Amino acid sequence: MQRMIEIILRAEGYRVVTAENEQEARQAVTTEPIRLVLSCWRLGGGTAQGFLEFCLREKPGIKLLVVSGGSPKVPSGWPFLPKPCRPSDLLDAIHKICPD
Repeated sequence: MQRMIEIILRAEGYRVVTAENEQEARQAVTTEPIRLVLSCWRLGGGTAQGFLEFCLREKPGIKLLVVSGGSPKVPSGWPFLPKPCRPSDLLDAIHKICPD
């Protein structure tokens, strides 16, 4: 799924930074000019909540988009997109979160 999303976003002209694990993702957030974090809610053996809260602390103003199958307990106010989704749904969600 990560590779498919990467291809879709690059085709739309987005600069994409990927990470294989939470440690790499945290490093990217602190060193790269990232405006939006797109993360699956399931991360390792738990959820992405701790990682996403880290993102909000490290880069105030950073945007989040959580994707997941099922019915995760995503904190109120965090944009959520259910999986599976169509590429157009993903792009629409991103454009709403980051309109420019």
